[in-house]
Amino acid sequence: MRSEPIFSVRAAVLGLGVLASAGMAMADEVILKNGDRLTVKVTRIQGGKVFVESKTLGKVILKVAEIERTTLDAPMVLTLKSGARVEVRVLTAETPKAQSGPSEGLAIGFAELRDEHEGENIGKVNGTLTASYSGVVNNTETQNVRADAKLWTSVAGGRIDFDGYYHYATEKKKDQDRSITENRWELGAQYSRYLANEMYFYANARLNRDPIRELDRRFVGGAGIGKSFIHNDTTTFTGQIGAAYVNEKFLDGTEDRDYVTLAVSYDLTHKVSDTVMFYHDLTWLPALRDRDGTIIYSSAGVRFKLSEAWSLDARVRLDYHSRPASDVRKDVYHYMVGISYKF
Repeated sequence: MRSEPIFSVRAAVLGLGVLASAGMAMADEVILKNGDRLTVKVTRIQGGKVFVESKTLGKVILKVAEIERTTLDAPMVLTLKSGARVEVRVLTAETPKAQSGPSEGLAIGFAELRDEHEGENIGKVNGTLTASYSGVVNNTETQNVRADAKLWTSVAGGRIDFDGYYHYATEKKKDQDRSITENRWELGAQYSRYLANEMYFYANARLNRDPIRELDRRFVGGAGIGKSFIHNDTTTFTGQIGAAYVNEKFLDGTEDRDYVTLAVSYDLTHKVSDTVMFYHDLTWLPALRDRDGTIIYSSAGVRFKLSEAWSLDARVRLDYHSRPASDVRKDVYHYMVGISYKF
């Protein structure tokens, strides 16, 4: 995790006091045990610290032991020691004897939080955009354009994730017309509803098209149960199990298909160092009837951090179908090296 300076309470008060007097509108309020009030923006609460942002001091870390009360302008999703995920508006040094009303949001004590969990601001859209371009001019001219996106946001009682990609490539040989060698896209979305003990209910849908592989469209919709097994500063690991419905339509006359599958998936991220992160995910869709086949989506990559927002991404993706269109390979690999922007 990136190292950030821990300021003394007095230094933070002096700097943030300047901010308040300048009349800048910051949404959240932190009351320290010495009586000082700070008007800031709380970005996360994790590991016994409250991370705040100030336009004068930048990013500042306040220790929970120094804070009497924190009031958030918008609720934040936090995980309690019990494993429950709750929407919080007020955090206090002492655990409240009674909860606040719905208009104020839930009030809890700092001691009730699971230390390693990072809070998520409701309504804030987060995301990663990755793009790459390559070309060769020789006896054969080639052009490759690839763009990937992942977006997510916390909502009341849960989270919504979106992802998608578009890959396009052409080739022109000497004295021949340019031909398209890749033209595929995919869009996906998932809603997760938080349950107890780091578990959640999910419903998702995915649509993709790949005319080069004679696939006019493939729709996959499913639902099931997921669980966050690991969530700390260096590693996250979640798993899901459920069922899915698959609808496939082909361009070459292959018979259209509708079938039901199991749906098993996992997602892993591991921070190797402050600047290097490994990630890997896999989705396995085995049909309930053998004749309908099996679908596998999997990707793995390494992200090299260049700055707070920018990074270099190198990844490989596998798409596998045991029963593709006629005369089409069962597996296809995609390699990508590009620049990513995180917000």
